[in-house]
Amino acid sequence: MYKVIIVDDELHAQEILSESIKKFFPGKFEIVAKCFSADDAFVEIQKYDPDLVFLDIQMPQKNGFELLEELIDVDFSVIFSTAYEDHMKRAFKHQPVDYLLKPIDPDEFKKTLLNFQKKQKPKSSIGKKVSEVPSFLNRGIIKLTSQKSDRIVNKNDIVYFEANGSYTNVVINDSKKFISSKNLKKYECFLEDQSFLKVSQSHIVNINFIEEFDKSDSMLRLKNKEFISVSTRFKSKLLKSFE
Repeated sequence: MYKVIIVDDELHAQEILSESIKKFFPGKFEIVAKCFSADDAFVEIQKYDPDLVFLDIQMPQKNGFELLEELIDVDFSVIFSTAYEDHMKRAFKHQPVDYLLKPIDPDEFKKTLLNFQKKQKPKSSIGKKVSEVPSFLNRGIIKLTSQKSDRIVNKNDIVYFEANGSYTNVVINDSKKFISSKNLKKYECFLEDQSFLKVSQSHIVNINFIEEFDKSDSMLRLKNKEFISVSTRFKSKLLKSFE
């Protein structure tokens, strides 16, 4: 089931969305929270890590756009639901699944959620949503994003990714460390089968930079002379990569 959060300052609007989800898609979506404000939604999004958020735009104190801009990592799909058509241009800068105008047409609602389902990838073996691999990876490059700037690097030059709370430290060969505003989970989703291997809850390593693996203490020695500890649960997968 996909986890859903509904954000709307009107109870009636929340009930319509909730009832429509249950009526047209029974057993497919779980509504984990309903929020009357952007501030409440900010808390619930951190708590539940939803797959989909229905987001009203015009709300007291803080609008839907401000909520998205406050979040460090928007790792969920958005469907805007609003009575105001004039927000559409700004809304699509956030790449939503759709922009539904109130009162919401049932056929449009069903079409939108079917479209959302079609775009979702199956869950991975550890229960995480697998994101679509960005097309630029096929060209051998990765876009690293920080709060101040973006940087395009060759993926073969990245030594490893290291979790840093809601951020990720990206260690690049012969370069300074880059602090990305995306969390490690975001990178983990699209780096699968891209010469990178998760070796602990905090590290994803480029296997081309592994120089030696000491089985006695489960320690990796990298070509840049750094050492990274390998967690027990990831050890067998690492050993298979050497076969």
